Amino acid sequence: MIFLKKMILLISIFFPNPLKIFIYKKFLGWKIGKNVHIGMSYINVDNLIFHDNVTIGHFNIIKKLKKIEMGQNSGMFNFNEISGGEKEWENYFVTDHDCKITSKHHFDAGGGIQIGFDVIFAGCYSQVWTHELNFKTHLLITRPVIIGSNIYIGSKVGLSPGTSIPSHSVIAMGSIVPRKIDCDEWSLIAGNPAEFKKNINH
Repeated sequence: MIFLKKMILLISIFFPNPLKIFIYKKFLGWKIGKNVHIGMSYINVDNLIFHDNVTIGHFNIIKKLKKIEMGQNSGMFNFNEISGGEKEWENYFVTDHDCKITSKHHFDAGGGIQIGFDVIFAGCYSQVWTHELNFKTHLLITRPVIIGSNIYIGSKVGLSPGTSIPSHSVIAMGSIVPRKIDCDEWSLIAGNPAEFKKNINH
């Protein structure tokens, strides 16, 4: 059954959008709203919810998730990867409405990624990580990443496991954000390790 599902999903990559969505809804039970467009991308998840006007571009890979949900008017461009991890991990990726992911970003969603509304992953090559090695036990552990609302994230940004980004903030290009960052909403965050630079609430 798993092999058959993978074959269907691989073949459906090349189907026209209406046929692809029909298969996803009819045979996989995925919930897909109105005016959703899915390009030539590989999606293999347990549960999928795409609200109205979601757009997925070409050559994206979305796999090993228990759940992916994207709010209305959200989408991603091309060559992004969102992947889960071990079966016992949380393995979810959820966005609110009006979120945009450009191209060539990587999301390790094993520990869970929650994104608010009106968030932009700009440029390319940003990475979000939700698992790490516990050096005392030598075991992998997961920590969810929580991103607030109305946030701009520049190119080549790294978010560590357990990161929480306050709403109405900007993360400057090239920043590496540690697990704990001491700042409030309306912050400019920059550096390696990233830190609060100034308030941007004018």
